[in-house]
Amino acid sequence: MTTTNSPTVSKKTVYLIRHGQALHNVGPNEDHSIRDPVLTDLGIEQSKELSKQLADKKIKFDAIVCSPMRRTLQTMELGLKDYLAKEGVEKIPVYVNPLFQEVGNLPCDVGLEVKELSSLYPRYDLKYCVDGIYPEKKDIYDVDVDISGIRSKYALEYLSALPHENIAVISHSAFIRFLLKKITRDVDINFLPPELTFNNCEIREYFLKPDGNEFKLCDVE
Repeated sequence: MTTTNSPTVSKKTVYLIRHGQALHNVGPNEDHSIRDPVLTDLGIEQSKELSKQLADKKIKFDAIVCSPMRRTLQTMELGLKDYLAKEGVEKIPVYVNPLFQEVGNLPCDVGLEVKELSSLYPRYDLKYCVDGIYPEKKDIYDVDVDISGIRSKYALEYLSALPHENIAVISHSAFIRFLLKKITRDVDINFLPPELTFNNCEIREYFLKPDGNEFKLCDVE
């Protein structure tokens, strides 16, 4: 599936980040009928706080991987603005990849058409979104638990093939759980219980390591 042609880097640290609060996250009566919702005012503030947190901790990223949903792109632009501002030899590449989109099929988890997304975010290369499938929720983006598990396997393979050591990944609550292999068939991926979710703009650090013929994210000890 979506890979790179560059040499791989054997040692990798992956920082998983969930997007800030978006319009469909506002409770108690959350509105999941909004297609690809943007951040709320609180979500914007959470993303700005993430920027301060990253600056305080002096976390180093040499690549950013982001879901093509508007809430993740907004979170990236606000929360990782200092990284995006680097130029020249220090410029950090951004990979917008639908492998990291959310797994649900409610309107809130369906992305915009690529042409419209490109007009909103012209500075990013959306080549991975032009795959003949996205934004439709079918084939590898189907909401089936087993298919989503396969997608998470492809996503980790993709990260392993990137020529970078420290990668920020901006994604979504449910798909993060797939990346961490925390999803089982008895869980409704559209409505996850609180104990299975990252908080908005929460960041956690992992090592990406081989696991037989696959890869896994391991806690940093």
